[in-house]
Amino acid sequence: MFSLAQSPVFALLAFLQLSYADYYIDDTNSTLNYSTTTEVIWGAFNASYTISLPLANGTYMPVDGYACYNNTYLLLLVGDYSLTHQEDAACHSSDNCILSIPFTGSGITIYVYQSGPIGINASFEVDGNYCQTTVLNAPSPPSYAIANVSMFNIQQLTSGPHVGSLTVNDIFGSYSGMIWDYAHVNETLVAALETTTSASTTSSSSTSTTSSTSSPSQYVYSIFTVISFSHPR
Repeated sequence: MFSLAQSPVFALLAFLQLSYADYYIDDTNSTLNYSTTTEVIWGAFNASYTISLPLANGTYMPVDGYACYNNTYLLLLVGDYSLTHQEDAACHSSDNCILSIPFTGSGITIYVYQSGPIGINASFEVDGNYCQTTVLNAPSPPSYAIANVSMFNIQQLTSGPHVGSLTVNDIFGSYSGMIWDYAHVNETLVAALETTTSASTTSSSSTSTTSSTSSPSQYVYSIFTVISFSHPR
């Protein structure tokens, strides 16, 4: 007797389920758009360039670019970094520190590098919906550093082009740090069908507190996995 498990269609579906498609967007990607007021800038750096952040005891600690994806990172700077290389990596809400991340897929995870004695408070949304706000406490001494921190994770979007927007907020009534490392984009195929539900949003970090809201979308999602292929960065 011929069973479904023996059919060519079942074999193809099983193969597709094992083939995950994804890609990465790091801080050197030309599709990124970032903005601030004139008081703060987004600085693009690599491991060969030494940036030092001030500690409470009056000393400075270097940012370890080798701990970042591709050894590069985006750092919010206050001060004349071109002369001193010693900066406050900080942003107030009033500075409008925003990073726009276009991507094509069904999900995105945002990774940051925590360095220095300042925590991070930021909000993230996709296409103006699914807004999350996450607060990361400052890294503990003596290293004052945590690499590869997943700050935001939004999945089960309808497959296609989207725009993520990262906004840095005040933290505990003062300025927030931010070193943006990279984004992981999930290309698992999510097809839209007629009914209602919402995309799933999660955020994780052992040192974070998170609040999130999801705006209803017009679809329920059927999830299929497509064969992975390479993308230009």
